[in-house]
Amino acid sequence: MNNFIYSYLLSKGIIWQQISSFDYFVTSDLKKILNNSFLQNPLYNTDFKFSYNSIKIQNAVFVKKNLEYTITPQECRQRDATYSGNLYANLKIKISGKVFIFKHLKICKLPLMLQSKNCILSGKNGTFFKSVKECTVDPGGYFIIKGIEKIILIQEQLKSNRIIVEQRKEKPEEYMVSVLRLIIC
Repeated sequence: MNNFIYSYLLSKGIIWQQISSFDYFVTSDLKKILNNSFLQNPLYNTDFKFSYNSIKIQNAVFVKKNLEYTITPQECRQRDATYSGNLYANLKIKISGKVFIFKHLKICKLPLMLQSKNCILSGKNGTFFKSVKECTVDPGGYFIIKGIEKIILIQEQLKSNRIIVEQRKEKPEEYMVSVLRLIIC
């Protein structure tokens, strides 16, 4: 059993779930979120509809004197900057039958998770890590916000099929017993 766990962690790493979850959010969920805006609600205006397509996230860049250049996570740490990329999309607006299309519209800046698909470190080897002054064994899975490394902690708190014994307030000599059952569909 220990051999299996060791080989699994060696092949996948312990952070792969965080990174793949962020990549899925960027490639799938972000489009759903943008297209399910409250403005689509016909209660507000039936003649107004919009949709986003071709959603793309640019690799992390730094702007200095109107010039953009690719920035590394280490530079963000040193400059107290956020390691983020610009979110671009094509916007299609339909108002009273007229259609307006805006191509390559900048929507916002999105913090990038290190080692995710949009990170400069994704899929690179130790030599590249050394060239950009990164730790060669850094697994990623965290963000750099204003120069500080931040991580999202995933917690699971299931209390299924637990016996709960509580002392009654009215009669302290009596106890109430209940069973908490969790049914997952």
